[in-house]
Amino acid sequence: MPKIKVNPEAKRPEFVAVVPGEYSMRFERLTDKFVGQSEKGNWWTRMRLVHVEPPTALTSLTTGQPLTAEEIPGSVSALFMMDHGNQGTLRQAIEASGQVWPSDGEIDENWIMDSLDGREVVVRLKTRQYKDEWQNEVARYITER
Repeated sequence: MPKIKVNPEAKRPEFVAVVPGEYSMRFERLTDKFVGQSEKGNWWTRMRLVHVEPPTALTSLTTGQPLTAEEIPGSVSALFMMDHGNQGTLRQAIEASGQVWPSDGEIDENWIMDSLDGREVVVRLKTRQYKDEWQNEVARYITER
């Protein structure tokens, strides 16, 4: 891997948290760090959710103002536990995307990625503060309206 010269003026991108509520979002596949194992030994997989609405249709959590076209809301991480007893959130996401939860068989991270990648869902977002920054996270996937 080549070495690069550090830019001391490099700025970290700012991601705007939006007001909690229901939003149309689209799943996107991650290419790295998308599967892992918890300290308890349970397997998980992760995807990204991005807003479908244009930024100008979203409201900033911190300012209460509509976002400008230059303000890009951060993507939201979707974490799915894959062990037998904790698949409820995954099932909710599959059903919210208009698919049927399998009645038998086995699934793995590739099945999850293939099933959800590019699919639009309605999610209820909530906010939390992490290291002095506000972030959005999924409270639930909306399966019925």
